[in-house]
Amino acid sequence: MISIRAIGATALLLCVQASAFAQTSVTTYHNDLARTGVNSQETVLNTSNVHSGSFGKVYSWPVDGQVFAQPLYLPSVTIPGQGVHNVVYIVTMNNTVYAFDADSSSSTPLWSASMGASVPCLYFEPAVGYCNYGIIGPIGIYSTPVIDTTRGAIYVVSETYSPLQTGVTTFKLHALDYTTGKEKAGSPVAITGQVPGNGVGSVGGVLTFSPFLHWQHTGLALVNGNIYFGFSSRGDSGQFHGWLFGYDSLTLRRTVIKCVSPNGYGNGIWQGGAAFSADASGNVYVQTGNGGFNASTTGGTEYGEAVLKMNALSGMAITSYFVPSDQGLLDHLDYDVAAGGTIVLPGSVTLTAPMIVAGGKDGRVFLLNSANLGGYNINDSVVQEFFALTDSNPEQGSAHYGGNVFYNNNLYFWGSGDVLKQFAFSGSSFSLAHTGALQTTAYEQSAPSMSLSSNGLTAGSAILWTALTQNYSDGQTYWPGELIAYDASNVGNQLWNSGTSTSGADYAGAWSKFTPPTIANGKVYLATLNGVINVYGLRAQ
Repeated sequence: MISIRAIGATALLLCVQASAFAQTSVTTYHNDLARTGVNSQETVLNTSNVHSGSFGKVYSWPVDGQVFAQPLYLPSVTIPGQGVHNVVYIVTMNNTVYAFDADSSSSTPLWSASMGASVPCLYFEPAVGYCNYGIIGPIGIYSTPVIDTTRGAIYVVSETYSPLQTGVTTFKLHALDYTTGKEKAGSPVAITGQVPGNGVGSVGGVLTFSPFLHWQHTGLALVNGNIYFGFSSRGDSGQFHGWLFGYDSLTLRRTVIKCVSPNGYGNGIWQGGAAFSADASGNVYVQTGNGGFNASTTGGTEYGEAVLKMNALSGMAITSYFVPSDQGLLDHLDYDVAAGGTIVLPGSVTLTAPMIVAGGKDGRVFLLNSANLGGYNINDSVVQEFFALTDSNPEQGSAHYGGNVFYNNNLYFWGSGDVLKQFAFSGSSFSLAHTGALQTTAYEQSAPSMSLSSNGLTAGSAILWTALTQNYSDGQTYWPGELIAYDASNVGNQLWNSGTSTSGADYAGAWSKFTPPTIANGKVYLATLNGVINVYGLRAQ
C-alpha cells in the first residue's frame, strides 16, 4: 500500500489489484484500505495443492508474548548487514516488535525491538490477576500495525506503565524503521488530548482522554498521509468513551482527536480488531459500540451503535451516518455494532460513492450507500438488511465479531455458534440463498477470523483461510485453535484442516481471536496466544 496525500481511486480502492507480476506486500489489516481481506497475487497455493498430502506446518517462530495483531509482510527488504530478505513483522502484548525472515525456520529474528514495559494484568484487576476477554498476559501492543513503504516505517501503538504511579498508563505511537527496528525522528509520541464535553468523567466542561480506562484495539489505518485508530473500553469497565485519533505519518504531529460521546458515555470504537476502511475519495468508515445516541436531534453529539462516514481531507468531520432503528435495544443488550468492521465493495456504484458492508454483534449485515448511509429512522433506510446468523443470540454465544472477507462478488461471513456462509453479490444486493460449509461449527462466543488468497480470478486459485476454535471458554487459559482452508468458489468444499493431522504436526496453537491469518508467496502465517507464530506451506515432496 502506498501512502499518498492526494488520494487517487486506483491507489486506495484497488490496491489489492496491483500488477500480477509484483511480489505480494501485506502492509495493513486485511490487505487493503477497502478491508476486503484478499491477497489476489498468490501464485503458489491453490485448490489442487492445499491438501493433507502436500500442505502443512513447515516451521514456527517463538515470540515473547500473546499476539492479537495480524502478521504483516514485505518482500525484498534490505536489512543492514544481513542482506535482502522477505520479512514478516510480528508484534506482541509484551510490547515487542519482531522482524523474521519469512522463508527461514530460524528462531532468531532479523531484529527485535522493545517499546517499553508492558502493563501487568494485576495492575488493572488485582483481585483476579488477569485481564479477561482472552487476554492472559500483560497489555502491550494489541492492535495490527500499518506499514508505510514510502517512509520505510512500521507504525505501532504500545501501552506502558510506571509502577510508581498506580492507575496511570501511557499509550504511545511509534514509527520504526522497518529495516532496523529503530525509532524514526520524532518517535514515539504520547497519545493524549482533551475535547469540550460534559460527559462521564469530564471536569469543568472538559473531557480528557484517560489511557487507564481504554484499550487500543482497532488496527492502524494509513489514509492520506495520516495514521488513524480508535479506542474503546478496557473490558466494559470505568468511565469510558469512544475516541479516535489521527497523526501525521511524517511528523507524528496529532492532526485529529474526536470523541463520539463527549456529553454522554460509551460508544467505544473497537471493531473486533478491524482497521477503519477508506474509499477513493478519502472517506473513512468507523463503527461505534454501546452507548448513547442523540445525533438525530439538533445539536446532538452522541453516536452510539453507529456506522460513521468521516472525511480524511477535512479533519475527519462526520459527513454521514447510519444507526439501526433498534439502537436502544442494541445498547441495552450489549449487541455492539462496533463488533464488526466495514468493507468498501470494489466496483460497486461508482468509485466516488461505493457501497459499504457493515455488521455487528447481532449478526445483521447492512448494505449501505456511502453517498447517504441512511441516518436514523424507524425504517432503516439502507440498501439491504438481513440476518446472516442462523440463530442470533450474543448472550448465548451466537454472535458476529471482526472482519468479513469479500472476493469476486462474494461475501464470506462466519459467526460464532454457526457455520461459514458465502453470500453472492449481484452488484446491488446480496442473495440470501447462500452456500454453507457444514463441516465445522465455530464454538459459541468465539470469533472465526478469515483471509483469502487467489491468483487474480484464475479458476481453482481462490482459497478462504479461517482461524477458529471449537473449544472456547473464558475460564480456560488457552483455547486450541484450528486453521482451515476452503475452496472459495464453494465453501462447502473443505480442502485442509490443521486439526486432522493424527500426529499433531499441524497443530495451530492457542487460538487468537479476531486475528486473521496472513497469506503471502506460498505461506500462511498464523498468530497464537501461546508465544508462537506458526508457518504453513507446501512440504518438500
